[in-house]
Amino acid sequence: MNEADTNPNTMDSGPIPDANTNQAEEAPRKSVADVIGDALKRGKSDASEAAKQAAPKIKNAVEKGTFKLAYGAAFGAGFGLAILKELVPQTVKDGVAAGAQAGANAADKAFTPSENAADQATEVPATVIV
Repeated sequence: MNEADTNPNTMDSGPIPDANTNQAEEAPRKSVADVIGDALKRGKSDASEAAKQAAPKIKNAVEKGTFKLAYGAAFGAGFGLAILKELVPQTVKDGVAAGAQAGANAADKAFTPSENAADQATEVPATVIV
């Protein structure tokens, strides 16, 4: 028994290779294009696997962010309107309501064809001679 057999810190790496054999010559050589192609295939595979693992986490984060954004917008609008309703004097409220009604009436009038619309379309404008 030698020291390597009794010492747990020494590792037996197996038989020592013959100095006359070249291990690189035993394996067939690949071209640079083959090596690059293999690397690209492995990279694509690794990226695809990583994307499959990351997609649910990203989707969850986007969903949470969208919910919080929608909630914040709705809360801000509702809270703001409730505060304004309490703080704004009644005369301002009446003015806003009357203005909104007048605007709606004007829009209806602008987009509703009048009875004289056909006559106005065929009427030749008068020319002014100076």
